[in-house]
Amino acid sequence: KIAASIGLDATEARAVLDDQRYAEAVRAEEKFWTSQGISGVPAVIFDRKHLVTGAQGAENYGSILDQLAALPAA
Repeated sequence: KIAASIGLDATEARAVLDDQRYAEAVRAEEKFWTSQGISGVPAVIFDRKHLVTGAQGAENYGSILDQLAALPAA
């Protein structure tokens, strides 16, 4: 019902859940991101190396961006 309510084909959605056709790919992605230090959402990675987790608010993100901009270029 939920899939249909957002415009997806309900029969196809049920089939995907029943046969778990994407389960292996999802688990592989989960394993990769967990190994990168992400254990919850939201999680934002800046410049492919700075991980910020949790809801931070606009002021905190502004501060984070200012700090990162002040770092020497790699």
